[in-house]
Amino acid sequence: MALIKPKLKQNKSQMRVSLSESVISEVKAYCDWSGIEKIDDFIEQAIEFVFHKDKAWRFAYQKQKETGK
Repeated sequence: MALIKPKLKQNKSQMRVSLSESVISEVKAYCDWSGIEKIDDFIEQAIEFVFHKDKAWRFAYQKQKETGK
């Protein structure tokens, strides 16, 4: 079962990144395997997964949002 699935259309902004060829190759293979048509969807969900799992960052970010610092 794929951890990342295709998403519905959303408003998006562009960002340019450079990745190693081996990572790009694996991302493409995962997208083919899981039925994800746009690599953007994979990258966005992978980032959201990291944000969700990193409790220290989430706590610090939430605290910063609440205090405005």
